[in-house]
Amino acid sequence: MQTYNNELVKSLEELKARRAALQQQIEAESLEKRKLEAEKARLEERLDVVNGSLEEKMVTGRDYDRVIQEAEQAYTKILESSQVLLNVVQTRSQDLQTNIREERRGSGGGGGGGGIKPTHFITSTTPDSGFHQAK
Repeated sequence: MQTYNNELVKSLEELKARRAALQQQIEAESLEKRKLEAEKARLEERLDVVNGSLEEKMVTGRDYDRVIQEAEQAYTKILESSQVLLNVVQTRSQDLQTNIREERRGSGGGGGGGGIKPTHFITSTTPDSGFHQAK
């Protein structure tokens, strides 16, 4: 019976040693878990901050895109209006020169007026420009 008793005590001590080793592993992993959870919380908080900042910057970027597009459209209208104005000025200048030549010819006795006189105007492609382009 002594042999059984010694075997039983020896088996219990071995089980207790295994249990102690397991408990140390549990404590070590529990500590690592707490550290990882704390790091995860910090990272999630940082992610929230970065997401908020990113969203604000994206909204600002869309605002920039809108303003740039509006400015480009306005600039295009200015260019179109400038072209219409240039065409009107050039046409009117040519008309004046033609009229002066015709008046000189008419007073000099040479007949007829073969010059081209504009008889109608068409509205430019930019209705808000206020200019009319001679045809």
